[in-house]
Amino acid sequence: MADFLTFEDIYTRVANLIGDDDQSKIEQIKAVINQVYLNEVLQADELYAPHWLVKLGVKHLIAPATITAITVANPPVITCDAAHGLVDGDLVTIWGVVGMTEVNSFGDDNPGFDHQVYRVGTVGTTTVANDNFTLQSVDDADIDGSGFTAWTSGGTVLHQGWAFGTTIDKVLNVGIYNGLPLTQSSPKRILDDTLQFYSSSQSTPAEYYIRKHFTAAGAEFNDFEFGPGASQADQLMIYYQEKASRLTAKGNVPLLPSELHYALIAGAVTRLAENNVQVENAVIWPGIYSAELTAIVTANRRWWKQAEKDNPGMPYGLI
Repeated sequence: MADFLTFEDIYTRVANLIGDDDQSKIEQIKAVINQVYLNEVLQADELYAPHWLVKLGVKHLIAPATITAITVANPPVITCDAAHGLVDGDLVTIWGVVGMTEVNSFGDDNPGFDHQVYRVGTVGTTTVANDNFTLQSVDDADIDGSGFTAWTSGGTVLHQGWAFGTTIDKVLNVGIYNGLPLTQSSPKRILDDTLQFYSSSQSTPAEYYIRKHFTAAGAEFNDFEFGPGASQADQLMIYYQEKASRLTAKGNVPLLPSELHYALIAGAVTRLAENNVQVENAVIWPGIYSAELTAIVTANRRWWKQAEKDNPGMPYGLI
């Protein structure tokens, strides 16, 4: 028998404990379980992220690419002098283009910063493998360059970030491999000194910014931007907290250590008792649930204190 509980295991046991044998209240029970899971159990420790949700990601910085051609099209196709190493969804800025100055990330032809950061669209090939790509906005829409001035010469593409998955809840720490940690920036900080964060002077990234946004169609984007643009290929070590999704399917398993799954049962029964749903021994369940939450916080902090002891001065185990 598995030592974990599925969503079906949890809501079936809760239904039995509140006397809902025919499961007539099952939709309410499912909603309460998710509320307890996402908003209480996973948020129980206000100081430390749940250690089992913290992951390490290694992302590769891409060296600058020199532009050799840009088409007047919807979307424009940018060709570089060699394989650029970028992939669909990467974030870039463009500098120093002559002729088609509309594509430059900052400048007189783009005073409103309409295009300040671009998303790499379809990566294609011409004479060199993966040496070109289409140009998109950060909202994943093709840039209409059909009315732009013809490209004359020049231009540099700087790697400025990645499209992060929507399963990432928050970034906890970032550092260059064998280098220094990056400082988290903010929209105000960037607006106060835009050309420090986005700069044509290539360098080792020193700051990062998480851009989360939604389109009118409801698509979610979770972008990681760094500044200034990378001057060479390198590695970023990123510690982040995974995002837990609602439990919907019968076989869904909560993102919790298996011994903590019973906290969802105790929490759901407690909340249903508060909502005047008939619960046997209703006065006992709040105490059980409180003890479960205390145990979660205690175990989580014990884990982090050991991690900090093993890596003194390095928050979240950044090495």
